[in-house]
Amino acid sequence: MEKKNLFKRIEQHKIITSIIIFIVIIVIFILCIVVIQLPYAIGKYHSFVIINFHASDLLTFLGSYLGLAGTIFLGLITIWQNKKLREESKAKDINRLYSENERIRLQYVPSFLIQGMSSEEQRDIHSENVAKESLWTLINQTNPYTFQFDNKELKWIDSHWVSIRKCFQILNCGNNTAQDVKIIIKINENEYPCVKTFSIDKNSTIYFRVDFDKSTFTLNENTLLLLRFKDTFQNDYEQIFKMYVKDDNIYIENNSKINIVNRWNLTPSLENLKNELMK
Repeated sequence: MEKKNLFKRIEQHKIITSIIIFIVIIVIFILCIVVIQLPYAIGKYHSFVIINFHASDLLTFLGSYLGLAGTIFLGLITIWQNKKLREESKAKDINRLYSENERIRLQYVPSFLIQGMSSEEQRDIHSENVAKESLWTLINQTNPYTFQFDNKELKWIDSHWVSIRKCFQILNCGNNTAQDVKIIIKINENEYPCVKTFSIDKNSTIYFRVDFDKSTFTLNENTLLLLRFKDTFQNDYEQIFKMYVKDDNIYIENNSKINIVNRWNLTPSLENLKNELMK
């Protein structure tokens, strides 16, 4: 850890580090001269210093001394280069892991298709539901979950199949189960969420119904239907659909674009993998 912090400080203060290295080189060169010349200088005044080597010996000593200094310097450069190569290799591994995680995430993102149902289809589903309640995820026993439009309030209610206005089926056509699915009607900036949340398996369908009194209520042109959900990796997504009225009927315009709202730990905990690689 101390070695890691040392290299980090060196990278943060490159100019100061360069100046220090230059000074060290100058000092080493000066020391070479001093080490060679000092015995001669002392021998002129003190006979106890005996000079018994020649110029070739001095050159050999100087070469060895400079070789040692150069070896140390090259060793430091090698350590620095190895550190850089190791960091580049780790960065490539992190990018590869991130790309692989993104590929897996995109491969298994749930995606929804909303389709309106004819009166005949609604009656068929309702009759089947009497014998097989599991067909209805949005139904309390034989009741659909309904969004009520009127002039007084907008709300989600449990209602019987008495006066069917418009029923929609929401199909998960993605490659994974959508968890914590929440259906929200958004008008301008106001959101009206369904109090229930649902889990919708791949190729499974849930249903909801919209009621409104067309004689007293006009659907706002900024009305949207939002589906917010999580995937298996606990990433949060949002899919937006536009709602509109045409020929006294309600329609929902499909939109295949899925926005990721919140990414959970880089899917899955890629941040932990990154920390492990950088050790």
